[in-house]
Amino acid sequence: TGADLVVPLARAAALTRVPIFLFGTTADALDSAADRLMDEAPGIRIAGLQSPPLGFDPFGVEARKAVAEIEASGASICFVALGAPKQELFANAAVCRSSGVVYVCVGAALDFLAGTQVRAPLMMRDLGMEWVWRLAWNPRRMFSRYVRSALYLVRHIVSTSLGEAKDEPPGRAPR
Repeated sequence: TGADLVVPLARAAALTRVPIFLFGTTADALDSAADRLMDEAPGIRIAGLQSPPLGFDPFGVEARKAVAEIEASGASICFVALGAPKQELFANAAVCRSSGVVYVCVGAALDFLAGTQVRAPLMMRDLGMEWVWRLAWNPRRMFSRYVRSALYLVRHIVSTSLGEAKDEPPGRAPR
């Protein structure tokens, strides 16, 4: 998961002097995550931090401005912590607009580093049950996401079994 990638990638970036950018979550969480990364990856070069406004549109004007800021920072890697699917939509659009920046979608990883969210115990992660932990700790936010995904999965299974597969992601209007 993204939470497992951030520190090892930050350490590799520090060793190779590759600057990183932290994008997403809250300003306070970004500050704390940056401090933690500087402890975990001595020598890390953090080119910038940006917390987008609530209701951030990954295709909107603010997104285009963010991509321009990320590129102007000189970062080579950008950790994107917006949550699924918004972070994937933003990263995909950013890659189409940018040159030379690698976007890594990390979900709640920066919040875990900052200590603003508690990660599931290792046993739950090993069993693939981290989602249960996240649902229990943040039911209001996670419930609708998991229900939409489950409904999409059921619809996909039914349509596939009937030979009518559609590849529409949850929460998106049919084309």
